[in-house]
Order: sequence, then structure tokens, then C-alpha cells
Amino acid sequence: MASFKRGTIAITGAKMLFLAAGWILVVSLGSLLTPEQFGVYSVLFAVVSLINMVLIYGTMQTVSHFVASKSGSESAVRRRAFVFQAVFALPAIALFVIGAPLIAGFLRDDSLTPLLRAAATITLIYAFYAINIGYLNGRRWFERQASLDVAFSIFKVGLIVLLVWLGHGIPGVIIGFASAAFLVFLLSFVLVGKPDGSDKVDLPPATFARFGIKVLAVALLLNFAMQADIFLLKRLSDPSEADRLAGFYGASQNIARLPYFILVTASLVMFPTLARLKGDAPEVRAARSEVSSRAIVMVLGLVSGICAIVAPIADRVLVFLFPPEYAAAAGALAWLLPGVAALSLLNLSVSMVSGAGRPGVSTMVLLGALVAQGIACSTLIPMYGITGAAAGTTIAVTLAFGAVLFWQHRNFGTRVPLRALATMLVAATAAGAISLSLDGVLPEGRLYTLIILAVAFAAQVLVLVVGGVATGAGAASKPRVLLVSKPLQPPLNDGGKTFVAAVAGHLDRDDVAVVAAKPALARELLPDGVVVHRAWLRGGSFGGRLLDNAFLFGWLLLSRYDFSALHFFFAPNKLTCTALRWLRRLSPGLPFVQTVLSRPKEWSGVGDLLFGDLVTVGSQDAVTQIAEATGTTPRLVRPGIDVQQLQATDRAASRGALDLKQEAFHLLFAGDVDHGGGLEQLATMVPPLMARIDNLCLHFSIRTKRAETAEKAQRFVDEHLANFGDRVVVHRDHADFATLLAAMDAQVMPCEDLYTKVDAPLVCLEAMAHGQPVFFLDRAPMNEIPPPALGNELLAADAEALAEKVATWSAGKRPEDAAEILKSHVAEHFGASRAARQYGAIHGEIRN
Repeated sequence: MASFKRGTIAITGAKMLFLAAGWILVVSLGSLLTPEQFGVYSVLFAVVSLINMVLIYGTMQTVSHFVASKSGSESAVRRRAFVFQAVFALPAIALFVIGAPLIAGFLRDDSLTPLLRAAATITLIYAFYAINIGYLNGRRWFERQASLDVAFSIFKVGLIVLLVWLGHGIPGVIIGFASAAFLVFLLSFVLVGKPDGSDKVDLPPATFARFGIKVLAVALLLNFAMQADIFLLKRLSDPSEADRLAGFYGASQNIARLPYFILVTASLVMFPTLARLKGDAPEVRAARSEVSSRAIVMVLGLVSGICAIVAPIADRVLVFLFPPEYAAAAGALAWLLPGVAALSLLNLSVSMVSGAGRPGVSTMVLLGALVAQGIACSTLIPMYGITGAAAGTTIAVTLAFGAVLFWQHRNFGTRVPLRALATMLVAATAAGAISLSLDGVLPEGRLYTLIILAVAFAAQVLVLVVGGVATGAGAASKPRVLLVSKPLQPPLNDGGKTFVAAVAGHLDRDDVAVVAAKPALARELLPDGVVVHRAWLRGGSFGGRLLDNAFLFGWLLLSRYDFSALHFFFAPNKLTCTALRWLRRLSPGLPFVQTVLSRPKEWSGVGDLLFGDLVTVGSQDAVTQIAEATGTTPRLVRPGIDVQQLQATDRAASRGALDLKQEAFHLLFAGDVDHGGGLEQLATMVPPLMARIDNLCLHFSIRTKRAETAEKAQRFVDEHLANFGDRVVVHRDHADFATLLAAMDAQVMPCEDLYTKVDAPLVCLEAMAHGQPVFFLDRAPMNEIPPPALGNELLAADAEALAEKVATWSAGKRPEDAAEILKSHVAEHFGASRAARQYGAIHGEIRN
């Protein structure tokens, strides 16, 4: 897997270098050749690229396919491919050489005949070189393939530019290209290595040819659509001006196509992605709709802005890359930009359609585009020249993209939401306005042109990000509510994590999604089918780790419109709430739900800690405090535990597993060491408890959040518990806490408040669900937790009185049905399923 990743990175880097080298070559030739010569170059290599597409693209993909699928016979496939190529390619190239006068005649330029015949040398070398490239690709030797790509890029640019600089013109381009191809062809034999595997392979010529044709058809038609306009321009223009006009138009094409070549990687990704989403199952149809919609929205958002940025300053951009006389092509470039943008989208769409197993639809759409392009360009070129060629291409390709998008909508459910379109319009308008304004202010010059492009593009991307379109967000047909909490992963000793995981398990899996740092771990806590998104960086919490929180905020900013609402669960702090308040302001139309899991330090400033359209809290005390401080009444949804998931445990067996005394009265303290004042109250309680209950065993459980927590806990043990010997057991991050909890007789939670704790601590609810009493100070909101029937037995005004309550209970002076009262109370009022029903109703309310 590691080598595959390295190879993928190597291939991607090599393709980027190939693209950069192509641009260096075009810009260099634009400066070294006259516009007339550059026009000849543009037309000549447009023809060559079509011939190469027939003989090379199909060969490379076909060889890769059969090498990958014929394990043990890879070398035999490669040798067979050389035979096939000799049988098919040599006659085809010979036919091209013989037919060169016909091609030149169509283009009304007989001088192209010898150049076309000379360029056939490039195709001949390339045709056999493609076999070795396909072989390396099929073997997944991506790093070797990347090395060849890099070498070819360097050889081609270096040799062509050198020969043209020495004054050899177009023949120099052909010789340099052919020489580079020949050198890298020889080098490819070194990297392919010695033959291995079987000498035989069952690969009939018809099988080889059929697969190659399927791979080739759509790519050939798409490439033809990219070149047809320059062919028609050459044919329909006055021969005395045709080369010069083709040179100007070729420069416009190269600039307009830059986004296309960058975005072609999206098509390569979409083909296999849609290929895996075949079938009519509801979940497959939904996934196909979302994937295709997201891709269209992303690319449309990007290319629309590029058109708006470059079109107003087309003359600047042309002279940024080419000599000043190329500014005459500004009108053509302005018209061609939306055409190539539509071509980028068309390429993406036909890749998705073909990947879904419908190449025939792609072929028909592209044939229709070619016919429309031929008609439009033939009509407009005689009247408007190069601008007419660009306009004809834009009209035809836009119509073709509209047709395939309509087909996708009918068959895939592909959609472009109105909100996304509005965001794109705002982004493009803002970027275009900036581009036009700066053009009127800044003087001519390459540096100033670069500044205009950078500022306008940054503004466009900013609007797309803020509008939630940069990642295609908002394209889902049935968006879920996103539950945002601390990462749902071990350690699972945090009430917020446990509560959210339990609630998510009781909500409809089609209605919610959750965030995680490690999705695989989160899925272990959740029922099958709950969608998990990786949004945390390393597993930080809202309270700390600024980098983690910044990563989450950035992910939410980019992805928020994928969801129908955002529901946040955490203890509020000012920085986080301020950030999320800004996120809400930047998210018009998207509801925010805020669940306050525990009280802030001070209620007086709680208004600064609330940001949700709807706020829920876990206690009536929190409802009252927030209402008094802000004038707004939040909803009460009590926290809970998944009662159904609690395992029936035997107290005696649990004690035996932990080697505890069976006859002792085991009392657990599992409160917060850092906050709430629990330790101070416990220090007062322990001496009278030890004196009153002879068989008392106190279990002091510590959750080590940080080094300071461990130090504070140890000081407490040394100062207040050490004198009681083995009657006190200290547990640090107990590995099997469920067994420890089941072994207890009771639990004590003598906190003054629940700052940083869930309003009903889940460990207390779990104890009560086992039928164990939990003793609290009579403070809000703790006094809301016990069942009213047992309030007098479980609540006390101070530590001394609380110790008395524990002693009375341990002496057997308690209601006979106390355990059943505790169990039924938790099930009725503190069940996660009950909270989930309330949250589900809230989600339905805010989405409607």
C-alpha cells in the first residue's frame, strides 16, 4: 500500500510537470515563432494529436488493462501488443502519410503535406512507446512510469526550444519532438526490465481490438471537439490570413484550456467512482446522485469564476504570455473561455456517464456536439473570424453539456441547487468586478496582470468557500443533521462522548451523521449504517488544542451545506462559541442547534456562550438560569444512557472478578477531581463514614485528564485517605470500569456544582440503572436527578448530613423496592432513546 501511494504521488507529480512543461513550450514557441508559424504549429499538432489519440491512447489503456488482468503472463501480453501494433499501427500510419495531401487540401494549405508526413514519425515512435508505458502502468510500476514522463517532458521542451531558437522553425519542432520520443522510447526498455512470466497468453486480436475501441471512442470524440474549431478556422479563412489567424486562435486555446487540463484529473477520478455505483438499489441511487452532483457543482463553481476573471482582461492575459501582437485575439479568448469551461464540464459528465456503464450515451452526446460545432463555426467564422470560431464552439459545447446534464438529472438524480447557483453567481460577479476594476487602475505589465489574477481568484475562492460551494457541498438530495461533539473514540470515560454516541444510535440512520477523528473507531460505537465523517484532526476537544479546533472549523466551513442542520454538543466556552456564532452568520438558511452539556463557570455571562437558533439544556435549573440571564427559554432535554445496552451483571461475580470483599459495603466516588468542590466535601465525609460503617470500603476512582489532575488526586489520597489502609482503594483510569461499577453498593457525588460535567453525570445514571443509590448534596441540578420518592434518602444539605444518609442506607434503613424505583426512574426520564425522540422532533421542526 505504501508503494502504491508513493507511485500515485509520483504519477501525479509527473503529470503536473508534464502540464507545466507543455505551457513552457507553448509560451516559448509563441515568442520564438511568428504568429503565422505559430498558427501552422497549432493546426499541425491538432491533427497529430487526433492521430495519436487513435493509435496511442487506446493502445496504452488496453495494454495496461490486459497486463493487470493476466497475472503471470505480463511479458507475453507486452510482446503480443508489439505484434498487434505492427499489424494495426503501421498500415494506419502509412494511410495517414498517403492521405496527408487530402488533409492539407481540406485545410486549404498544400504546404502542410510534407509537415504532416514528417510528423507521422512522431506517431510511429509514440505508438510503440505507448506499449511500454501501458505495461508499466498495468504492473503498477508507477514510479518508473513517472520517471519516463519526467524524462520525456525535459527532452521534448529542451530539444524543441533549442532547435527553434537555432532558427529551424516548424521542422525544428517536429525533429525535436521526434528525437525526444525516440530517446524516451529507448529509455523505456531499460525501465521495463527483463521478460518474466509465461511465454503464452490467450489474447486473440479481436479481443485486444474490441477493448481498445471502447476505451478510445469517447476520448477521440472529445478531443475532436477540442480541435474542430481551429480546423474550420483554417479552412474557412482567407488563405493569406489563415495561418496568422490560426496562430492567434491557438494562443487563445492554450490559455482557455488551462482549467480543462487541470480539471481533467477530476474526470479520471469520477470514472472509477461511478463505475462502482451501478445498480438501482436506493442507497446506490442516492450515492450516485450525490457524487455526480457534488462534482458538477465543484467544477462549475471554479470554471465560472475563471471565465469572469479572465474575460474582462483577455488582452492583458494574452500579452502576459505571448508577444504584444497576440492582443488581437482578446475577443476570441473572451468568447472561448466559457466554451472550454463547458467542455471541462462536458468531459466530467461523459466520464461519469461512461463510468456508470452508458458509453453509448456519451458517444451520442459528443457526436451531437461535433455536428452543432460544425454548423455554428461554419456559419460564424466567415462573418466574425476567430471570434466566430470561439462563439460557435461555446454555443455547441454548452448545448451538449446541457443535454448530458439533463440526462444525468433524469437517470442519476444529478442536481445543481439554486443556492449553489446563486453563490457561484455572486462569486463570479465579485471576481469579475475586481478584475475589471483593477484593470482600470493598474498600469500594463506582467506583474500587475499577475496581481489582478491573484486578487480576483482569491476573492472568488473566498466566496465559494464561505458559500459552501468550493467542495460541492449542498448537492445531497437528502441532507442529514450533523451531530458535532468530541471525537467518538477511546477513551470512553467522557460523558459527552458517551451520551452523543448513545443518542446517535437511537436516531434514524438516514437522518443523522457524526464527526470523528478516526472513523473506524467511531463506527465501533455506533449501529451499522450511521454515517461518520472525519472532521477532527487528531482527536482534540472543544476546550483545547487550538489546531484541532481550527481544523474542525475549517471542515465545517467547507462542508456545512452538505447537511440540513448542525447540532453541537459540548460544554460552552467563549472562544468556541464566538467562532461558531460567526459560522452561523456565514451560513444563511442553515439551522444551528446547540446542546449545552454542562453549566458555565458563571451564569451571568451565559448569553455570550449561546449561538444556536435553538438551544437545549439538560436540567430545569439550566432552563431557569438561562431564561433569567437572557430572557430566552431553552428546551429541556435531559441527558441519558442507553439502558438497553447495559449488561445484566451479578454483584457477587463482579466483586469476585476484582478480588473485592463480598461482605463489605462498597462505596464509589467517581466525581470530578479538578472542578465542582467534590474533594473538599469528600474530605469532610470520609472520617465519620469510616467511623459509622465498620465494613465500609471506599473506592476512589480517578480519570487522569492531565498531569495536574494526577498530582491533585495523589495529594488528596496522601492527606485524607492514607490513614485508612486497605479500606480505601484507589483506581486510576480503571480498565474495566463497568465491572467496577457493577460491584458497588452505592455511589457518592458530593459536588457543589457540575461545572464541566454533564448535568446528570452518566456514571450516576448507570449506577441507578443497576439499582444502586447515588448520594448528592441538595444543590441544583443534582437534586433533579434522584427519583422524588427517594429524594429524602439520597439528598443532604451538607457533607456531614450526606455521610449520615450513606450510613443509614448501609444499615439497611431504606425502602424495600428502592432498587426498582431507581431502575424505572432512569429508564423513564434518563434514557438515551427518550432524548433521541426529543432531538428527532427538534430536527424535524428546524428543517421544516
